[in-house]
Amino acid sequence: MVRLSLRSPFAALRVLAVLSCATCLTAGIRPSLNLDSCTWNATHILVLAPTEIRGSYRVVEFIKGSVPPGTIFAFSELAPPDEVTSTLKELAAQGELASGMDPYVAAPPLRPTDRIILFLRQPGALPEYSIRPDLPVSTDGWQPADHFGGFLTSAVWLEDGAAYGFYQIVNPGPSRLVDIRRSETRVRERINSVLRVRASFDKALGVAEPGERARNLAAFVRSDVFVARWSALRHLESGGAPAVNALQELLADPDLLARHSEIIETLVRTGAKATRKLETTVILCVGLETVSVSIWQAGFSMPRTTAGCGTRSSFRTLLKCSFGPERISRCDGWEG
Repeated sequence: MVRLSLRSPFAALRVLAVLSCATCLTAGIRPSLNLDSCTWNATHILVLAPTEIRGSYRVVEFIKGSVPPGTIFAFSELAPPDEVTSTLKELAAQGELASGMDPYVAAPPLRPTDRIILFLRQPGALPEYSIRPDLPVSTDGWQPADHFGGFLTSAVWLEDGAAYGFYQIVNPGPSRLVDIRRSETRVRERINSVLRVRASFDKALGVAEPGERARNLAAFVRSDVFVARWSALRHLESGGAPAVNALQELLADPDLLARHSEIIETLVRTGAKATRKLETTVILCVGLETVSVSIWQAGFSMPRTTAGCGTRSSFRTLLKCSFGPERISRCDGWEG
């Protein structure tokens, strides 16, 4: 354990302010549309048009997953209130902070020319990405692809070439309909880009030879698609010695410095021992009181703990560590 001191009163105030803010954020987080994770998790991405029945939609196009055009889907969560007749643009304007109006938080009505891009998991399908993989996930019937598990945040609403979605833009506050500041064209481009990465990922995941599979998965840790990096590291956790070797190769790359903490945490979860000496920079949490730091140690004798982290964490710092095959041999800390 390494102890850091806060010698400056300004540093202490900075920590206190961040802690106060972090407490508020943790207490009031609500779902928001994440286009990449919805695309990554979806077995089917459908373009829907409204029907005359509230909450019922007709397939006009499929981006992923073969569903015949004309197929009808009904989702009660996507049924707009009867009394609402405003356009998407008008409803999204209520969500602007400067509007002074109550944000719109229900499923919006659609004109006959409007569309929804809906991200779905087919019956029986589990999500590849989840921020809480320890929690149970429903696979009964058609499910939303959003990792929060909601239909409102598993959809992009389209009107006159503009795109709208549900985001929590103020905390505390609800998930509200807003203009996502991307055109329909740009939304589709991003979806297709992530789908190409997902197809390559699935191919890497299907490789039978453990060493080649681990190397192929490790390549996705370099991806600019966060969910691809997350999924690659999650699968490497159970990859045994080949995964440890691939992860150590990643740690040897200084260009991946910003991701070393994620890689080290994955090494811890493999339960394996390091096979060579490593030197890297680890991002650590620092607490307010004793300001003690716990190190994520990659397969060595010291277990990973959460002292100084979690809900009491205030800011992050860098700690230079040299790792040996059995223990941490040196850590040079920082004082602020």
